[in-house]
Amino acid sequence: LDAAERTAAEGVFARCLRGNAELQIMLISTIAPTGEEDDDGERNVSLGGLLARALTGKSPHRKGDDLTPIGAPNELEVSCHAAAVLRHALDGNATAKARILTIPLEMPKSSSEPPDLLLPRIMRFLSAAVRSSSSSALGEGAGVERGAGAPGFTNAERIAAMTAARKDAEKLQAVLLRLLIAWLHGCAPAVNSFLAPAAHLPMLADLARDSGGSAHVAGLASVLLGCCLCAENLDGHVDAHAVLDVVTARVGLNEFFGRWEEMRKTPEFIAAAAAPVLAKPLTRITAQKLVNRKVGESDGRGEEDATGGVYDHSTAPRQ
Repeated sequence: LDAAERTAAEGVFARCLRGNAELQIMLISTIAPTGEEDDDGERNVSLGGLLARALTGKSPHRKGDDLTPIGAPNELEVSCHAAAVLRHALDGNATAKARILTIPLEMPKSSSEPPDLLLPRIMRFLSAAVRSSSSSALGEGAGVERGAGAPGFTNAERIAAMTAARKDAEKLQAVLLRLLIAWLHGCAPAVNSFLAPAAHLPMLADLARDSGGSAHVAGLASVLLGCCLCAENLDGHVDAHAVLDVVTARVGLNEFFGRWEEMRKTPEFIAAAAAPVLAKPLTRITAQKLVNRKVGESDGRGEEDATGGVYDHSTAPRQ
């Protein structure tokens, strides 16, 4: 499938899943553990299994346990679309959020190993995206220093490639953070599962404090921290005081709220939060523009494509 077909398919999922609790539960229930023998094809893999495997880099088109988010452009695009579909399946459905916590992606090879669950895998994938973004930023800076005063075209190409890789990594971070926000918002069991590993909260706080200059990533990380703080009012006995201590120590309250506000002032967020308008009348000219429109360009209604932007109108007003 090309980018336009994937975007259209995601739109169909969004319209079918949003507000449809029964269908959301049905999709989540199709996520079942798969074995190594299923890696050669997709015939025996359920729809939910395909989405989870594409999101976490276990697509049949990838080999091994490579969690690196930067690879072929199609791999990044597939991961982003899978995250968006799973986000629609979880949004506003507490039962689905709780159920997916215990569904293993793969069965352990021995009884002594714990099952491979989706939430820890997403966090490992997010950590890999953060490392990739940091490495690209360092490499880009080093390339600029080496190329100072030298008009070499090869060096310019290398810097451009590093910049593109960093943007791709930031994009994937934003997509995964939005999925985690939809999952943890209003679900104390999901928040407790997220906070259980000691490394998760400090990593998230560090993203909110310094995300390599990305207002989107820092803002979304702050929103996710806010989901953990608000969970204290829910059933589930979340230790929000511990979350607040980490936020205060590693981010600072002024920085925490400042990151949130910086995100809300970005053109991308403002466009997504704006009220949708009716599409222009369908004419030969407007139809041709839609056909030629690239992923990431505005569709003329104030909302960017799900893979081209980091927000959409359904979620931006709540953040």
